[in-house]
Amino acid sequence: MSLEGFESFAFTHGGKTRTVFRRGTGPGVAVMHEVPGITPPVAAFAARVAEAGFMVYAPHPFGTPGKPKTLGYAIANMRRGTSDARRARPRARLLCRAPAPLWRSSHA
Repeated sequence: MSLEGFESFAFTHGGKTRTVFRRGTGPGVAVMHEVPGITPPVAAFAARVAEAGFMVYAPHPFGTPGKPKTLGYAIANMRRGTSDARRARPRARLLCRAPAPLWRSSHA
């Protein structure tokens, strides 16, 4: 797995290993992407941050790095994310669901 212009390394925590992409030098900045993954605009943003004098770390939990965003690609990765959340601890599932009811009650 590669992303043009970035180095990558494996990061393991909680029994899961993920790829993290890195670019630049200087103070560290984490660039977190949304579904469906590290799309070309996300990679371009990370590159701009690195060019501004930062060490960018872009964790890659799902998707295909550099793949353009399409509706089908986004839906496939959302399904994967929700099934991962269902397998998580019950407390984690509760925390994942908490913001929606709070948001609804505060904007009623």
